[in-house]
Amino acid sequence: MNLEGKRLLSVKELAEYTGLGLTRAAEYGKELGAVYRIGRRVLYDRHIIDRAIDSKVDSTGDSEE
Repeated sequence: MNLEGKRLLSVKELAEYTGLGLTRAAEYGKELGAVYRIGRRVLYDRHIIDRAIDSKVDSTGDSEE
């Protein structure tokens, strides 16, 4: 699934992006306040998810360098 350039992700895309299962990905997005509802659709803001992951990596000192 190509997520390049997409800001709002479905729960399935979020699960693939984070490597989590569908239920945990939805919970994680909700915990971070990344949930947007457009009509009946529930979407997750990738920018918020990325910032949360970056801050977690920065705070633990982990990096891929």
